Amino acid sequence: MSLTALLFYLSSGVMLAAAIQAVALALFSGPRKLLGTFAVAAVSAAVYQYYSGHYYQATSVAESLHALRIQSSAVIVGLFFIAWFMGLYTRFAHTERMLPMVAVWCVLMLVINWQSPGTIRFDGDVHQSVLILSWGERLTTLVGSPGDYGWLLHGGGLIFLFWVLYQSISLWRQRLHLKSTLLGIYVLVQIAAASINMLIDQGVLSFFYVSGFAVVVLLLMLAAGIAMDIRKQSETLEVISSDLDASVARSSELEHDNDMLVQLFTQLPMPAQVIDRQTRVLLRNRAAHLLGSLNVAPGRPLAEAEGYLATPYANALASAFEGQFVETEPFSFEGSSRENAWFKARLFPLRDPRTGEVEQVALINEDFTQKRAIQTAVISIAEGVSLASDERFFDSMVQQLARIFSAKYVFLAEALPQGAPTRAKTLSMFVDGEKAPNISYDLATTPCEGVLGNKVCSYSKHIQQRFPEDQMLKDIGAESYLGAPLLNEQGDVRGMLVVIDSKPMADISERQAVLEIFAARAGAELQRMAAEKEIHRLAFEDYITRLPNRSQLHQDLLQLFDELEGQKQKANLYLLDLDFFKNINDALGHDSGDKVLRAMSTRFEAALPKNVRVYRFGGDEFIFIETPVNGSDDTVKATAQHLINQASEPIKVGDHYLSIGASIGCVKIPDQSTDELSALRCLELALYEAKDAGRDRYEIFNPDQIEESNERIIIRSELKAAIQSSEFDLYVQPQVDEQGRLVGGEALVRWIHPQRGFMAPNTFIPIAEESGLIHALGAWVIERACEYIVNWTTRGVDFQHLSVNISAWQVAHPDFEQNLYDCVQRYGVSPDKLTLEVTETTILRDIHSIISVFDRLRSRGFRIALDDFGTGYSSLAYLRDLPLDELKIDRSFVVAMEDRKSQALVRSMIAICRNMQLDVVAEGVETDRQRATLENLGCGVFQGYLYARPMPEHEFLEWYANIGV
Repeated sequence: MSLTALLFYLSSGVMLAAAIQAVALALFSGPRKLLGTFAVAAVSAAVYQYYSGHYYQATSVAESLHALRIQSSAVIVGLFFIAWFMGLYTRFAHTERMLPMVAVWCVLMLVINWQSPGTIRFDGDVHQSVLILSWGERLTTLVGSPGDYGWLLHGGGLIFLFWVLYQSISLWRQRLHLKSTLLGIYVLVQIAAASINMLIDQGVLSFFYVSGFAVVVLLLMLAAGIAMDIRKQSETLEVISSDLDASVARSSELEHDNDMLVQLFTQLPMPAQVIDRQTRVLLRNRAAHLLGSLNVAPGRPLAEAEGYLATPYANALASAFEGQFVETEPFSFEGSSRENAWFKARLFPLRDPRTGEVEQVALINEDFTQKRAIQTAVISIAEGVSLASDERFFDSMVQQLARIFSAKYVFLAEALPQGAPTRAKTLSMFVDGEKAPNISYDLATTPCEGVLGNKVCSYSKHIQQRFPEDQMLKDIGAESYLGAPLLNEQGDVRGMLVVIDSKPMADISERQAVLEIFAARAGAELQRMAAEKEIHRLAFEDYITRLPNRSQLHQDLLQLFDELEGQKQKANLYLLDLDFFKNINDALGHDSGDKVLRAMSTRFEAALPKNVRVYRFGGDEFIFIETPVNGSDDTVKATAQHLINQASEPIKVGDHYLSIGASIGCVKIPDQSTDELSALRCLELALYEAKDAGRDRYEIFNPDQIEESNERIIIRSELKAAIQSSEFDLYVQPQVDEQGRLVGGEALVRWIHPQRGFMAPNTFIPIAEESGLIHALGAWVIERACEYIVNWTTRGVDFQHLSVNISAWQVAHPDFEQNLYDCVQRYGVSPDKLTLEVTETTILRDIHSIISVFDRLRSRGFRIALDDFGTGYSSLAYLRDLPLDELKIDRSFVVAMEDRKSQALVRSMIAICRNMQLDVVAEGVETDRQRATLENLGCGVFQGYLYARPMPEHEFLEWYANIGV
């Protein structure tokens, strides 16, 4: 078999396979007419190619003519079916009109082909010829004169070609680019094939006809196009199928939802009906029976039912049929299935989905009985309870609850806090609507015990059978019980609110909701009262001693003076101050001080009679009110001494036993004071008198103390003005040695008052310290002393130092040291020329900080002297620790040196100073005998009237000039 024949047979097989595939697709899924015409066209192409292969291998003219006749018939038939297929494929609008003409042409061509002896292509006089291809293959072919009708065959093919080209352009315009391209390629291939055939016919080219292969190409491309179209159609069908499945599923779901809605409507716990415009009931649910007479059968008008006129349905239905959602106010009617039942209706318009018109209305009735009861309870609380408070609040609440429930017994009880509460006490109780006396009762074996467990307990009937051991239930003939706990904000049960009736309790769930509202409000009130008590306690009780505090004292004093007014009864007031309590805080800490205060308060409360009330006034001060009394001084003295004795008893604090004394000021009222403020002032004045007199004693107020107090106030105001107007002068008292030579001097401030004249220092210095004016006065003294030192140095006065007195208040001031440094630097004074004198009392106020201040001052060159040594609380321990340069023996020891004991004390002081390398100055030396004794004892510096009194600076300079030094 030649290669060319093989090509023809292979292409024939391909066409036949394409035809079979098209038939299979047409049978199962594809468009049958399109695939059927394609299959016939493919079979025609297969026949054409197959017999073309026979034609080129025929060994005789007859065999060649037979093959050529069948080949031409396949072309004619194929053109018809290809045209039909192309019309369908390209959706040619005139396909149905074109096909008959094509069919006539094909039949004519077939008849001519089979009747002509030489087929449609030759006249009949033909012979075989050998065609040698370029690669050497030999094919047989027919040679003869072309038939008269052959041009019809070629013309039909040409017309077909132009039509296909036209269809390709039309498809391109329709944006079907793939189909247009396929047809365009076919036209090009077919033109190429026709050109080759024409060259063969003219003898220019020795080759076989290839037009069949062009048709094969066309059919293959169309097969590919059909396959793609079918695939797209399959995908589209899948989408459509999926959508259809989804639609079916949705339909199933809608059917399910419809069933659920029907069940929902049927089982809705609220009565529901569907009404038409004639008020006929179309549908009703199971709960509609709750409507009683309004539960009409389907088809019956609702407007004709009993009780309809007592409902707001008529107006509501009219609004609903106008398309509005309507919600009515609560209503009741006689035809209801329950007594005192209330309903609230909601109406929903139902529209026809086709017209949008409201044809029906859904009528749903809510059982509003419980909500109305709750509203009534809330309104009742708001109107009848809110303005009351405390016990009146509870009475009003219980009375309102008894009226709402029409119950025989209603009470509010508070659980008694004795460990785990086992008893309760009523705060308000009503029996048959009347106030009854409060009672207390055991909670065990009673229904109230369950309420105490933080739960609402309700028993509509047979309460006695449930709690057979509760005797009270039997005594009152109880049948039903309802109780709710009263809770605080932490959720703890504080009490209970209880309703007990002698008949069964109907609608107990609704009553329970009302009771819980009342219980919540009552619990909040109990919480408020407890908070109020706690606030009062915090405001009027001292947190350390738990005694009434200053605020409570003021209230009690105001009440006391009101009670004493116009009566013969009298009272005594005592202000007690613990002596040297600050030393305990400083030495042992404030915690120990608080323990002392608590111990004292406990001791006073235990030791005092019931007619004496004790208060903590503040700090270490206590106030006592004794009433009633007869007003005698003996009563005051006895009570005051008793208080001092109690305060003097030792107190154990940790490992320490502390002996604490007390000073007391006493006032008799109303004899010595007629109001609260003056009484407190008189107490303070009497207390100051007791302290000034030596402490550990009492003083009864003396009216003269007011004059002294007023005098102190006047001096304080004048003192401030005196500092501003420079009414002070600085005097100097010389200090000399054994030969009478000047060693130094003590600067002493003097006040020359414009009206009072000379003011003694002990008159105004304490007032200056109390008022804080000592800082300004002390700064003035130091500045004048620096001026004196500069002046004396300029005048050639030979002296070692000048002493100035400083107080504890000055040393404690944070700017004292810096101001002192600045002053000496400003005047150019050497610090060792200035001696700072302090008293033992000054040191004892805060010895640790005093030592640190003096250490810094001495490091700068200042001298430190201890004044009035021996008059206070002398201690060798602090004498050892203090950074001192000089010690001054007080005048009281110098005057008393004729006494051997005093002389021995002075000798000891001087010996101590020598051993500690301290300078010693004796004050108050007034006689030669005193000077001689001191000199024999070892004292080398003297100060006193024997040498000179304190004097102004100009007199001091004259004195210095006269001593001839």
